[in-house]
Amino acid sequence: MTRYMWRGASASAIALMFAGTAGTAIAQDLTMWARDSGAALTERVVDRWNEEHPDQQVELTIIPSNEMVTKFVTAATSGSVPDLLSLDLIFAPPFMRAGFFEDVTDQVTANPAWENTVQAHRDLATYDDRFYGVPFTPENSILIYNKDLFEQAGLDPEDPPSTTDEILEAARAIDALGDDVYGFYFSGACGGCNIFTMAPQMWAVDGTEVLPSQCDAPALEGESIRTILQNYRTMWEEGLIPESAQVDGGAQFVSAFTAGNVGMMGSGNFAVGTYAEIAPDIDFGVAPLPGPEEGQISSFAGGDILMIPSKAEHKEAAREFLDWVISDDVQQGVYAESGNMPGRVDIAAEAFDGQEKLMTTLTALESAKTPYSTHFFALSNDPAGPWLQVIQTAVFDGDIDGAIETGRDRMNAIVCDE
Repeated sequence: MTRYMWRGASASAIALMFAGTAGTAIAQDLTMWARDSGAALTERVVDRWNEEHPDQQVELTIIPSNEMVTKFVTAATSGSVPDLLSLDLIFAPPFMRAGFFEDVTDQVTANPAWENTVQAHRDLATYDDRFYGVPFTPENSILIYNKDLFEQAGLDPEDPPSTTDEILEAARAIDALGDDVYGFYFSGACGGCNIFTMAPQMWAVDGTEVLPSQCDAPALEGESIRTILQNYRTMWEEGLIPESAQVDGGAQFVSAFTAGNVGMMGSGNFAVGTYAEIAPDIDFGVAPLPGPEEGQISSFAGGDILMIPSKAEHKEAAREFLDWVISDDVQQGVYAESGNMPGRVDIAAEAFDGQEKLMTTLTALESAKTPYSTHFFALSNDPAGPWLQVIQTAVFDGDIDGAIETGRDRMNAIVCDE
């Protein structure tokens, strides 16, 4: 999930993916489309390629995140696709199923770097045991916390919560500071934000299933579903979360922490660089998102996969770009050196050694998963979808059992309605 994931595409646009494709791409050197959420890193990558390949330039087009799926579907049906597409990995399965991307299995599996790429991204780039892309702009979810507030509340700022009960206890201690200080924050009207930050606390327990992968697959199964919802409900009832959280559709997902009056919240690895830049006076720490028991951690692996549209004109050059982008030089010299998470865990481990926050995000990434579904938007990101209804009914209305039962029924209805 990415920081702009909650601004996802419309269901009608996704439905268009199953219409036929036709035509030929516009003749250019090499074209790439990427989302604005990853623009800074993508521009660095493209600039490096263009420096090294003066005879095969890449023309980059940055597209608003909430317009990408619609724009690509329109382009695919008209034949005017780019040679390379940086796509939010959660939307990859339905596109792959519809035949919109090149099979690059033989190429990537022959590349020694492939086995060191982020597992969750490989999983989401897979359809019917074939690969269709490489990790491009990896992101993953973490817990961030205000060290100053921890210290003021009598908590050890170097010992963040390692269970969900410890989150609750820390939130209570911080909230007791008063003066408009809150222990915890989450965007309560944002399904995408919470599949990114709340769901990993649930699936940190082995065997837990949040979203169904297919018809009649488990949905909202596992005791930790109820445990985490109850934890959030308790924080809400006790006033440990500001009232504004109930209507936050994601607009405050980043900025809520910058005022310095929020003790903890789920966020993403982008927070390490973002808050250092926009809130340099806040001393914050990073921890994996914990589960109910000690030693249980997880994360949501989000970000983009780089893929080659089936109707791309310059496929061979695009394939060269895929190999190049996961090479040692690019992963180290462009990604790691700019403080961005590489798509290869071996490069990240070497580059971030000794950098506590970045190493913590890597630890979280190695435990991360991403639900694989051809109905992800309808299940999770749709403002009228079942996942958000579960959260709002359980946390704000207090009907946890009813929320789970209704949510499970709605999720199964969506995935079984093919």
